[in-house]
Amino acid sequence: MIVDALQQGNPYSLYDTETFTVNLVKYARYAQNASLLGEIADVLVAAAPYLNTTFGYSEWLCETSACLAWPDYRDQEVRLVSSQFVHLLAEVLYGVASLPDSARGSSLDNFVSTYAYVVWHEHLYKWIALGVDHGTGETYQEILTDELGRGIQLSLRMNREANGTPEYAYVRGGTQPLTANVWHHAVITYNGETAVFYLQPLGGEVSSVKLRTNGQLVADPYELTIGRYISEWNWFNGTLDEVRVYSRILSEDEVARRYKGEEVSSGLAGSWAFDDSDGSSAVQDSSGHGNTGTAFNTQRLSASDCRKGGCLSFDGVSSYVLVAHSQSLNTSSWSGVTLEAWVRPASSSGGGTILCKGWQTGYTGFEMRLTENSVTPVGDTDMWVTSATVYTLAAAEKDASVVYLDDATKQTFKDFVELGRLVVSARFSTSILKDFDGGEVQGVNFDLGASDDTDDYQYSGFTGATPDGLNPADVGVLPQPASNVGWDISHARRFCHFFLAFDECANVLSASFSRAVLVGLTNQVIYGAFNKNFSGPLFTNFMDGTNGWYRVNYVGRPHFGYPPYGLTMSFPTGGYGLWSTFNEDTTALLQSLWQAMMSTTLYDDTGSGVYLRLSDGADWIADGVSGGAVHVANGGQLSFAIPAFGAHGASLAFWVKLTNGDGQLVDLLTAWQGDGYTDFILVRRLETGKLCILVQKDDDDVVDTCTDSQPVPVGSWHHIAVTSDTKQCLIYVDGAVMHSTGLNGGVFVPQTGEETVQFLAGKTHWTYMNGTLDGLSVFDTALGAEAVGRLCSGSESATAMGAVIATWDFDEHLDSSLHAFWDEYYGFDPVSLNGLMFLPTLARWESSSAAAEPLIMLAAAATVLSVL
Repeated sequence: MIVDALQQGNPYSLYDTETFTVNLVKYARYAQNASLLGEIADVLVAAAPYLNTTFGYSEWLCETSACLAWPDYRDQEVRLVSSQFVHLLAEVLYGVASLPDSARGSSLDNFVSTYAYVVWHEHLYKWIALGVDHGTGETYQEILTDELGRGIQLSLRMNREANGTPEYAYVRGGTQPLTANVWHHAVITYNGETAVFYLQPLGGEVSSVKLRTNGQLVADPYELTIGRYISEWNWFNGTLDEVRVYSRILSEDEVARRYKGEEVSSGLAGSWAFDDSDGSSAVQDSSGHGNTGTAFNTQRLSASDCRKGGCLSFDGVSSYVLVAHSQSLNTSSWSGVTLEAWVRPASSSGGGTILCKGWQTGYTGFEMRLTENSVTPVGDTDMWVTSATVYTLAAAEKDASVVYLDDATKQTFKDFVELGRLVVSARFSTSILKDFDGGEVQGVNFDLGASDDTDDYQYSGFTGATPDGLNPADVGVLPQPASNVGWDISHARRFCHFFLAFDECANVLSASFSRAVLVGLTNQVIYGAFNKNFSGPLFTNFMDGTNGWYRVNYVGRPHFGYPPYGLTMSFPTGGYGLWSTFNEDTTALLQSLWQAMMSTTLYDDTGSGVYLRLSDGADWIADGVSGGAVHVANGGQLSFAIPAFGAHGASLAFWVKLTNGDGQLVDLLTAWQGDGYTDFILVRRLETGKLCILVQKDDDDVVDTCTDSQPVPVGSWHHIAVTSDTKQCLIYVDGAVMHSTGLNGGVFVPQTGEETVQFLAGKTHWTYMNGTLDGLSVFDTALGAEAVGRLCSGSESATAMGAVIATWDFDEHLDSSLHAFWDEYYGFDPVSLNGLMFLPTLARWESSSAAAEPLIMLAAAATVLSVL
């Protein structure tokens, strides 16, 4: 899956897979499972050829110009990867270094000797390479660009399509920061593939950077604003003069001429010199296209205080210029775009929008802005890179043959990590919480309020409900941002690995975080974000306990948004349970989640570990043939998987009581391999009430309508069995043979390269039944008529028969309300990419009652990993 995602350039699939794999690596480390670690290493080595500068995933994830650019480093022997992948690589190395030599196989040796990677650190503005060529001993730990330091930097946002959905691409220019109260000539050109940033302080040298982008030029019918973002935020604080938009790319020579004040009129779409504005009247367009703007709350300055003629001062609170859309500002026919302005920021921090077109709906258009680039490793990328650096240091300390770092490089890495620790530490704030017993404890939040003014948080203060499928904006609710809101719990999953890295590897660092901080962070999640309902565990959308809507109309998606508790699934899948080492109450919470998840799951009665999952309206009831049963309605289904059948045939048996279906096609059960539509067997009730089997192999099907069978009535229990000796199929109803058909293959005949058979009951790929199922069994042999009769009469149980693969009598009680709760808020099963994220936290459970579950899950993990 990882390799496929890389090869196909599918960032969304890869991103989810990386998140899963980070947790799987932790499980392999905690369990000291060299085999599993080696399988992961194999995947990463296979992926390595695609981790290069032509791969679009790094562009998608990093969203910073330098991460897209690599203009001077194209020949470097390094590979660009996402920051999360960097962490993944480093933690595998740390796991390798922690294993005894005898446990290391060729997979791990190969992994250690072949990887090298580099990542752009978006706040330090450095390329950081953490790889090592074990074969030559040559290290790649070098800083490839100089630190640019604090300040505000010229940036660009433009539209792009991601899987058919419009969203923005954010590109930060690698120019020097702007100086407060100094005029700068700022120019950005781009054509959807390449952006060039020019920045030249008055009287200073020009700084230019040419960067690859992943945006697009698209038609934009929206208005243009100067001095603020279109949706009334990101206000510019300072002075602007000579703002221009061109419908083409200006050359480097033309940009230099514009700096000197020379006219370049070709392709000019709009020009606002501010020479005739008094701060409240119309702002004239000197391009000749009549794009007159209106200034609001600006102040006109005298010529001596401006770059040329008049200029406008913007207060950073309510000042802006609004220009209506016109044909001359429609980008649909443009070959490129050039944005130009003379900029004098009032401060060296804060940033703000200079020029913006569109963005209100669908995220079309462009935006020229100033962005603060504080040297603070506190973003998504920063946390992954910092934790990767920690694990790289720790691996080098444990075993230099895995990662060799010379003393100077070690110190460079330690200094970097310590900077990150100090900056993060400076952004903590405390809260008073109640623990599960009602006692007061201290919580710790990180970076409260850092995202308050972002689009994602515009409805963070609104906790109301809306009709299904609609968000607050759809029903006319105005934005209600809350104040001092914490990180959303989905993005904050970076915290789990970041703080764990410091705790696990404290012995190789200059300093780590105090135990009080780590306990406080854990307290904030389990006592602050958790609703303290162990029978219905939910988590607020934000770490500080704020539970308003998140990402309403995210990147222009209509009706989109996370309602209160909408990010709940982030707790089990994000790795928060790993913090049980800081507060044992986390274990109780995890066990309640595990119980909820297992309310949808039944292990078979043979003890083989085959599990069956109930979903989409399948519920346990007490009214079965004997004991419990499963009722399915309106698409409810049972699903499970078993090893592929052998050469001796197979049998299926179950009880069914239909509640309706007369005059309709009703599917009872299907088993398949491959895509589910070409190699399968289907048990179906026809409109006449009679049963049929459909067996298909490679689109060549045989259908038997079983015309000599009696109809299976609605409203009463009937025992159904289907047997096959790989040559013919027989169908039994209530213990009697009804009909048989020849076989041309299908799942009953062993297939080359197919290792499992998938099953669905209640709902198949085509139709579904309404009714109840009981006594479901699968055998790895063709049962004879006598054996089928004993099953039907109840004189012999399936577990007592030979060759049974899996069987469920459904007598074990399942909490239907808990099951419904899990489906609504979580909805994943144990053996899935999401379910497997439980693995590292399960590995830390010490209770004997939970010890068996991780072993079952690990067996399933091996199956899932085989497709990675």
